[in-house]
Amino acid sequence: MRGASALIFGGLLLAAPVCAAQTIPWKDVNGWSVLIDPSTGNDCFISTMYEDGTILRLGFNFFQSQSQIYLALGNSDWKSLEVGKDYPVQIQFDRNPVWNATVQGIDFGGINFLSVSTTDTNFAEEFSRKLGMRATFNGREVAAFGLKGSARRSLK
Repeated sequence: MRGASALIFGGLLLAAPVCAAQTIPWKDVNGWSVLIDPSTGNDCFISTMYEDGTILRLGFNFFQSQSQIYLALGNSDWKSLEVGKDYPVQIQFDRNPVWNATVQGIDFGGINFLSVSTTDTNFAEEFSRKLGMRATFNGREVAAFGLKGSARRSLK
C-alpha cells in the first residue's frame, strides 16, 4: 500500500484551471485530447469526458518550483463536494496497490472537481499502463473509469 506521503496534495489546480478556455488543442487520439495550457507555462495535459459527464484530466505542471503530475476529476452532478475541503481517497489502477491521497474540492466554471498532485512519476506510469482506475471514499467507490487509449504509445 502506498502511503499518503507519496502524494502532494493541495491547491495545485487552483493555479492551473481544469478546463481553461485558453487551452490549445494539440491532438485527439483514441478518445483523449492532448492539450497545452498557457496559464501553466505551456504545460501539457490529457483529458477525456466519460458518458456520465465526468471529466478526467492528467497533466504535468512545470510552472511550480518542483515539477508535479496532477490528476483532476470533475462532474457537474457532484453538488455535495465542498470547495476547499480535503477528502481522503484511495486511488487504484487495475489491481495495483492503492495510492492513499488527500484530494481537494475545487470549483472551476461551476463544476466541482477533486484535484491531487504528486512528484512521484510512478503515478503517471501506472495511469499510462493500466486499463482502469477507481477512486474510493470511506470505503465506497465514488468513481470508476476505463483508461483505454491512455497508454503513451496510443497518444503519440
